[in-house]
Amino acid sequence: LLLTVSFNLYFTRPVTGGNLVAAGRVVSRSTKHLVAESLLTVADREVARGSGTFLPSRIKLEDVDSYA
Repeated sequence: LLLTVSFNLYFTRPVTGGNLVAAGRVVSRSTKHLVAESLLTVADREVARGSGTFLPSRIKLEDVDSYA
C-alpha cells in the first residue's frame, strides 16, 4: 500500500475524441519512497503527463475509521 506525498498533473492539449492510452513507469524506488511518472496520449500525441512521490504505509486503510 502506498500513500501519496505529492502528485502533479499537466494537461498539455485538449482531448476531443479518440482512444486515450496511458503509460506509467517507476522512476526511482527505495525503502522510504517511490517516484513514478505517467504519460497520456491520443493518436501518439501527448495530451497529459503526471508525476508523483509515494511512501509505503504500514497501516491498512481499511483499519482507519474514515476509510471504512
